[in-house]
Amino acid sequence: MDQAAGLVRWTFQNPTESQGVVVLTRGVLGSGWYAFGNAFWPAYLETGLTHIGTGPYAPIEGPVQNLPLALVGIRHPGVAFVFPIRGGATITVDEGGYAGSEPYCHELVDVNFIQNSAYQITYNVAFQCHDFAGTTRCPPDPYLNTFPVYAPIDGSLEGAFWPSAGDLILPAVVVRERATLPRRGNCLSGEMQVRLRNGSMRALRELRVGEWIWTRAATEPHARLLTQVYGFADYEPEDYGVFYLRITTDHGTLELSADHLVAVKSPSDGQIKMVPACRLEVGSRLLVEALTTAIVVRIDQTTVHGALAPLTDTGTLLVNDHLVSCYSGRVSQVWAHLAFLPLRVYHRVKRYTASAWSIAPHAQTQTPPQPTFSRSGIHPYARFLIMICRALGPLCPARDAL
Repeated sequence: MDQAAGLVRWTFQNPTESQGVVVLTRGVLGSGWYAFGNAFWPAYLETGLTHIGTGPYAPIEGPVQNLPLALVGIRHPGVAFVFPIRGGATITVDEGGYAGSEPYCHELVDVNFIQNSAYQITYNVAFQCHDFAGTTRCPPDPYLNTFPVYAPIDGSLEGAFWPSAGDLILPAVVVRERATLPRRGNCLSGEMQVRLRNGSMRALRELRVGEWIWTRAATEPHARLLTQVYGFADYEPEDYGVFYLRITTDHGTLELSADHLVAVKSPSDGQIKMVPACRLEVGSRLLVEALTTAIVVRIDQTTVHGALAPLTDTGTLLVNDHLVSCYSGRVSQVWAHLAFLPLRVYHRVKRYTASAWSIAPHAQTQTPPQPTFSRSGIHPYARFLIMICRALGPLCPARDAL
């Protein structure tokens, strides 16, 4: 495409009537060949040039810049881009890095999807990440994620750098900090941050009841407003081994449970909807503090420290400047917020009573933040709502099919 700049355009054509999935192996004249995506995959992840999703991947349409990444091979797996192509379709992919050399296509290897499986990859950070255009930020090493696994139908991918220089790929074995099962809560990571009234950021594990934080109203998405924290639906700031999704956008990162509701702008009608985090995909548009949207570029799984679900008067809050709900599960935001109305009323009356009966003659009408939050675990009122909803089953109005 541009020999002086070292750019090449790969064109893939599927002449058959059925969908196929291939891996491209290519190289430089005078040296060995290897699978496309095999080298620099950590840098590609960090710079948004690739993503890891749930297999099997959907067919690629037209020119693409964010390529699907997978593990290919069963006994000796390696990392590579996979290209699902519809029957009769043509796609193009641009690749750089060939200045002063002549690339060639070695083979297109047909592959089949096998399963989604958790793997841990220890990789050469200097070679696989820093050497790619001076990339400074890299994924964790070792890198733990659930990968789509494909297997060659015929042919081999074990070229010059298989699985790749310095990579050690093993089925994931999670070592826990204490002998308990990992917690699958409906919360937010304790490391996530909220924006206080004065604009400063505070980690959720340090957030206190009574503090004012910024949010955007779910029903009025263009309104930025303050809301008060009146409690926690779940409070385990020191809990270990909590499973979360790590949602990376072009605005930052979110770590939250798969069922936690997130504000998404629909691409079809522009409506704002609260959907479970597990329904997000690369390309989803999330609402952010700047009254704009952020695009999801990567979705990973992780286990981190802390499980918290703050309750606010509006039912929403900005977490790492992304708008999320206070609620989670297969619930409607409207019904969930309505269900917590008695608890909000109780706390408002409690605040008003404390202010009215204050001994100080010039006491502030705002209840100061409480220094600690003694209760841990799921709030009794939240447990009560869960019990009622389970008893009602399909009749529970909060169980929304979304």
